[in-house]
Parts: sequence; structure tokens; C-alpha cells
Amino acid sequence: MKKMKFAVLAMAMVAFVACNKQTNASTISKTESTETTEAQSSAPEINMTTADGQTVKLSDMKGKLVYIDIWATWCPPCNAEIPHLKALYEHYKDNENVEIISISVDEDVDAWKQKIVAKEMTWKQFICIGDDAMALSENYNLRSIPRFLIINKDGKLVDDNAPRPSSSNIVEVIDNYLK
Repeated sequence: MKKMKFAVLAMAMVAFVACNKQTNASTISKTESTETTEAQSSAPEINMTTADGQTVKLSDMKGKLVYIDIWATWCPPCNAEIPHLKALYEHYKDNENVEIISISVDEDVDAWKQKIVAKEMTWKQFICIGDDAMALSENYNLRSIPRFLIINKDGKLVDDNAPRPSSSNIVEVIDNYLK
């Protein structure tokens, strides 16, 4: 039954992504995104798995600003963001206050592992499968991918529709949340 629910959800996400109009990333600003107030509680937990099978929780990153990329290998807009995400990671890789992570919602773990190697995605890579993918989708109201989130150092979701890495103002947005 759970596999059936996940399959239906995955098919619905694919259909929605295929039909969803993409917003021009260069026009998205911090004020136009759906933001969460500082008074809100902690971001919902995300259970993720590394390429080598280790389980990691979003709460393990508390104390850092976390920019999250939710993507899949089969998603063309997601793949188009990879070079920009790589550049964003390079910009922040020496900043101990920022963590750039990607979370795949792929069902095919091997395809995901091959993509992160082929595209030299050296920032932290995770995958959510099965119940963890369902929880991610439900807890963060995912309707399409790619999706970008910002979690502040206190573990609060401060931007649930953050600008894409290709956005001209993404560094400014992240820097503003670091203040």
C-alpha cells in the first residue's frame, strides 16, 4: 500500500512538473518568495541517506544556515540548475556558517549515484526514498521540483520557496539570512 501511495505521488509530481509553468528565476526575490516568520517552530525533520548508506537528519545541521536543493535526475529544470548550484557551493564552501545540500527524490538510487559522480556534485548529496520521500513531500508541501528551501541557524524554515541558484540575487538572499 505504501509503495502504491508513493508511486501515485511520484506520478502526480511528474505530471505537475511537466505542466507547471516555471517562474523566471532572475525575477524572484526574497520578498516575492513564500517566507516563514521567525516565530514559527523548527523546520520539519528530514531523514536523508548518503550515497554510502548513512542516515542523516536535517536537525544534525542546526547551527548553520542550510540552503536545500530538492531535485531528481530525471527532471530537466533540476539538471539545468546543477552548474549554478556548483558555483553557489564554490562561493560558500569555506564559510562554516553555510551548508549547501541537495536532496534527491529519485526512486532509482543507482541513477542518482551515477549523476552525482558524472556531474561532479561535490557538495553534500542525500536521497529520500520510500516513507522518507513521502514525509518530505508532505511536510514541505512539495508540488514541483526543483524546489529550494532555506533553514536558518536556529533550525527554522525561513524561506520555503527560495530563489534558484541561477537567480542573480541568490548570494544576496543567503547573505541577508546570515545577518
